Amino acid sequence: MPQTLERAKLVTGTGAPPILGLSPWAAPVDIFLTKKFPETIQKPVGKRADLLRWGKRLEQAIADEYSEQTGQTVIKPSPALIGHAKLSWLGGSPDFLVVRRKLGLECKKVSLFGKTEEWGASGTDQIPAHYLIQVMHYIKLCEFDEWHVAVLIGDCDFRMYVIYRDEELIKMLLDAEYDFYQRYIIGDEEPKLTGSHQQIENYIKRKWTRASKRKIAVSIYDHETKVVLENLRKARHQYSIWNRAKKEASAAIKLVMQDAVELHYMEDEQRPEDAMLIRWANDKDKSVVDWEAIAKAALEKSTLEAQQRAELVRKNTSTKPGVRRLIVHDANEDEE
Repeated sequence: MPQTLERAKLVTGTGAPPILGLSPWAAPVDIFLTKKFPETIQKPVGKRADLLRWGKRLEQAIADEYSEQTGQTVIKPSPALIGHAKLSWLGGSPDFLVVRRKLGLECKKVSLFGKTEEWGASGTDQIPAHYLIQVMHYIKLCEFDEWHVAVLIGDCDFRMYVIYRDEELIKMLLDAEYDFYQRYIIGDEEPKLTGSHQQIENYIKRKWTRASKRKIAVSIYDHETKVVLENLRKARHQYSIWNRAKKEASAAIKLVMQDAVELHYMEDEQRPEDAMLIRWANDKDKSVVDWEAIAKAALEKSTLEAQQRAELVRKNTSTKPGVRRLIVHDANEDEE
């Protein structure tokens, strides 16, 4: 079995699709930040977190169905993170390995509201491109000639796919991954920071905490920055319209509710999932202790001399760095 390695120093199977620009969920910069600045990583929340949790829980059930239909016994790799026997930078965590065969298995759960048309008929090799890249990465990692993919679409549409080793695709994949590894994982280069990812925002806050006195002007020939500025202007305009409409609608609903704590609305009793519930309740009352006032009162009544009091205050006073805030003044925007 290939040797185990440290994940931060590896190009893994989940990182392969973003590196090639094929992932619907992540970009190359996300992999860079995950490897170099793990403190910027935000844990998934909300629906995304639910999808990941249930996908992980259903993984074993999908594998069990695969075993029942094929007669193959599958096991989790041990250790879970493995490295290539010769390529020290190549690693990953395949879902399952088939016992007594040079064969691996990936298990996926797909929503009916996802791009189900990207999945072909069971028994073919027609799977989404980002999963194909992930599988080809694992084929190279384990030096296998074949990999299976089991997927549950919706509640009961179970399909199996067979992916064979493709040397041309593997070469293209390895070239891109090794270039990324050399430049961004062990090198000092940084990929282009684009998008609105929380990881990028955290990285920016970490790198440029304090503003200098430097001021810059954008040239009319700087097309790339001009596009960004125009996108910002459009987004602010659209948000302004949306936010105003939201405030007006919220005020109108409050006039309807008056002192009511809840409002229930259902247009069609046959579609309870479209129902709407609005709550307008008071926060729980809180008891707040003004410790600063207590400390001042105690200090004034103490037997300390004025100079000693001043020294005590000085020793317990610290400067909190100001937060950098992005403030936009746009001559094209209407005043509120």
